[in-house]
Amino acid sequence: MDVNKAITDVVNISIREALEGVDEELTKNVFMQAESLKNIEKYNANSLLNESQVSELTGIAVPTLRKWRNEKREIPYIRMGNSVRYKYSDLLDYIKANTVKVMQNGSLKGGGV
Repeated sequence: MDVNKAITDVVNISIREALEGVDEELTKNVFMQAESLKNIEKYNANSLLNESQVSELTGIAVPTLRKWRNEKREIPYIRMGNSVRYKYSDLLDYIKANTVKVMQNGSLKGGGV
């Protein structure tokens, strides 16, 4: 057997196996990003969200949101009778205001004020 052909075959097999894993990971990442975009796109700046939706989007526990409302701090909210709603735009402002800037490679990265 030709040594060059054998080396080429082994390299091709290795590359194919490596790319199979990359393809699976890439597909998973694209799917996760698409799901995230669906969540983002279903709200607009004027959307009113309940505490469960805010909790789902931020990872902040519902009891914590209730505590903050009781203390009248953190995220602005709207009370309509017994219902509480959060404006999506206020939620985005809160996230932006609480984004911590960090240094990376000697330059400042991140959002926030």
